[in-house]
Amino acid sequence: MSVNHFDATTGRPRFNDNDAPDIKVDPDAASEYAADVGNRIVRANLAALDAYAFKRQGLAGHALDTGQDYLHNGTGWIPTVRDSGWVAVTFQNSWTNAAVGEECEIRLLNGVVYMKGRPALGSAGAAFTLPVGWRPKSVIRALPPTGAGTTTTQVTINTGGTVVLVSGGQPYLGAITPFPADG
Repeated sequence: MSVNHFDATTGRPRFNDNDAPDIKVDPDAASEYAADVGNRIVRANLAALDAYAFKRQGLAGHALDTGQDYLHNGTGWIPTVRDSGWVAVTFQNSWTNAAVGEECEIRLLNGVVYMKGRPALGSAGAAFTLPVGWRPKSVIRALPPTGAGTTTTQVTINTGGTVVLVSGGQPYLGAITPFPADG
């Protein structure tokens, strides 16, 4: 049986059961099953996904050029894995990186903020500020180990995004438990 037409809304294939040979298949059941198990399309890139005529909420898509998976929300394609990659922090108040190879960086991966690196003590105040959408929903206080490995330095991450380090060492930010972002 070949496809006689496609449903204008869902793109489901439709079959007329009067075509020869009649194999006693319920055409609606067959097309609904195919549409349910085939709820993902693969195209060369995001533009090709966007050009697909039967986009609908809940449709999954994959762009071959980037390897990125998307989910259609009814109006556009949303990446299903959101990863900023590691981003260098912008220090404030004379804070710097403690050493080469221990640069302070932050990452937003699927709504969770990760930190790494070791800052060198600057003057009082915030060492850096997290971008909007990367900030915690409540104040976080941590005591990560320092470069000496035996002492700790209090790190406070405020809901406004400021990361404040109290003097006492050069804390390993990677020891701070990753936290959900407010955005």
